Order: sequence, then C-alpha cells, then structure tokens
Amino acid sequence: RRGAMAAAVASPIVCADLHGSFDFRSVAPCGGAVIDEACNGHDDEVAQFRKDRMQALGTKARRAAKDLLRERAGLEDLSAELVATARLTDDVRRARGECGQVSQAVKEALAATARRSKVAAATRDRFLEMQKARMDEVRREEAQLEEADAAAAVRLAEVDRFLGLYQERLGLAVARVAPHTVRLTLTLLDEERPERKFAFSLGLAGAEAEYSVTDCQPALPAASLARCVEQLNAGAPTEAAALPAFVCRMRRAFQEVAMGT
Repeated sequence: RRGAMAAAVASPIVCADLHGSFDFRSVAPCGGAVIDEACNGHDDEVAQFRKDRMQALGTKARRAAKDLLRERAGLEDLSAELVATARLTDDVRRARGECGQVSQAVKEALAATARRSKVAAATRDRFLEMQKARMDEVRREEAQLEEADAAAAVRLAEVDRFLGLYQERLGLAVARVAPHTVRLTLTLLDEERPERKFAFSLGLAGAEAEYSVTDCQPALPAASLARCVEQLNAGAPTEAAALPAFVCRMRRAFQEVAMGT
C-alpha cells in the first residue's frame, strides 16, 4: 500500500482541457506549469472580457452621446420653437392691443358720426321748419299783394269811371303814365287863360293801396295837398264819393293858386 501511494504522488497529473475544465477550487495538487497555463488562460479571458466590456461600454457611450446630441438638438429646436412661440405670443398680444386701439378708434369714429348725423338731422329739421315758415309768410304776402292789387284795380276802375264822366265838363284830361298811376290835367280854372293847364299824378302804393299825389304843376301848398290826400284815403265824405270830392278839392286848390298869380 505504501508503494502505491508513493507512485501516485510521484507521477505527474495531466489536466485535460485546462482552459475549460480547470477548477481553481479543487484541492488536488497540480504542477506549476499547469497552474501558470491556467492563470494565463484566465488572464486572457479577463482581458477579452474587459475588451468586450469596453467595446460594449464604448458602443453604449457613443449611442448615449448620439442620443444626447439628438436630445440636445431636440432641446435646441424646442428652445427655438419656444422663442418663436414667445415672439408669436408677443405679436398676438401686440396685434390684440392694436386691434383694441383700432376697435376703440372705430367706436369713437362711429360715435362722432352718430353725433354729426344727429346734429345734421336737427339742423335739417330746423331748416325745414324755417323754410316752411318762410313759405307760409311768402304765401301770406302774395295773398296780401293780390288783395292789394285787386283793391287797386277797383279804385282805378272808379277813377276811370269818374274821369270819364267829368272829363269834358271839368276840362279834365287823364293819361296813364305808369302802372297804378295816372296823370290828371285840369283846364278852365284860370278865367284870363282858360287853356292854362294844372296837373298832378295820382297813384296807388303800399300794401294798403293808399293814394298818393306827386309832381303837382303848379305846386300846391304842402298842408293843403296833404289834407286833400288824407281825406281821399279816409274815404271822406263817403267811400263812393271820396274820389270826386278829392278832384273837386284839388280843383279849388289850383283855382286859389291861379287867383293868387
């Protein structure tokens, strides 16, 4: 038995598949070469593992760097978009402010237009009222003129009728010298010169169609002439007899002048 054990110890132990089957935990004795070979194989595996690990880490690092670059680019794009959004927001806010100013200006313009329209309407209404009042006044004046013309026509007809009746008897000649005006010429007043002429113009004037006497030849005293005209317009002694009475008074006034000369 002792001889067998010695042989076993003296004989070398051959370890197959050192790289794959060497067990560092085994208590079986091995030779130094075997241990070195096992250690060298292990170092190679560790180095390869480290290399693979570094490559994997490098790949991950590069991938992470690319991801970071993409994220940074995305952040830059997002930042640019945020800046653009902020600018757009400012533009919108400014546009809203401008729109508010424009809206206020439009409201003020509309209010001013409404005020001007109201003033124009009031002015138009006042003008129409004034125009209506003026037209009514013109119509009244026209009616008064028509009445005055009618009254003047009536009086002139009376004059023509009277003068026609007394022309030959009183030595009276009548000539129309203007609208509503006649020229009366009297003769047979001066005994020494019966052909001597005494004349005056009798007309109607004014809204009341009153008689007036002008251009007396020879001139009559102002007081005497005024009294004759006043009585004629007053219708004295009566309306129907006023004109014949006036001619008689004028005739007597001219006779007094003739006797005085």
